[in-house]
Amino acid sequence: MAQEIERQYIVDTSHPDWEKLKQSLPSKRIVQATIHRGEGNKLRVRLIEDVKTGKKSAAFTFKVNVKTRKNEPNVRDEYEWEVPYRVALFIMIGHADVQKCRYEYRHTDGKVWEFDEYE
Repeated sequence: MAQEIERQYIVDTSHPDWEKLKQSLPSKRIVQATIHRGEGNKLRVRLIEDVKTGKKSAAFTFKVNVKTRKNEPNVRDEYEWEVPYRVALFIMIGHADVQKCRYEYRHTDGKVWEFDEYE
């Protein structure tokens, strides 16, 4: 189990430095569908492709709702299980999907920032 600390920002993707930076970052294309939602909890299935290597994988992710104050980051437990790619494809049938590219930036303090660019 991992603990997710979510903060949402809007990045100015028209800035020329963003284009340069994202070219240098490890990235994954993600197609995901929410297959269950209840009382703030979410179960998703994801198809993941490493942009550099082309390696494909799939996973279930389960986010447990934790109430936080409005002016604080969203902190919640997140579970992830790898599943066979074909199984994930089958489960996604009939569910609306979201497509995004996730970039990982490792800061000098060692913390990883993930930037999602939605398509």
